Amino acid sequence: MDLEAVIYGYIPIVIAVLEIIATFYLTKNKKNLFGFIVSILILVANSLSIYILVQILLDAWPSYTPHILILLSTILLIIQYLKFKKNVCQ
Repeated sequence: MDLEAVIYGYIPIVIAVLEIIATFYLTKNKKNLFGFIVSILILVANSLSIYILVQILLDAWPSYTPHILILLSTILLIIQYLKFKKNVCQ
């Protein structure tokens, strides 16, 4: 296992899995339509990015698409968390 595979493959996969777990936790605690829709978007984006990253680790053509998807889903997760935090404080 080389350092490049760890940095560009395994670490983004771990981040994507942690985002999926976090969005399920937020959706379970605050059951509203916005959280559900954002959770589905995060789940789809991270599932696709994990699939692409596994294919890249199995010697497919490299791409930055999964990293961009993980970045976008991270932004969505932050928005979901801030919305959850705002609703809890009220």
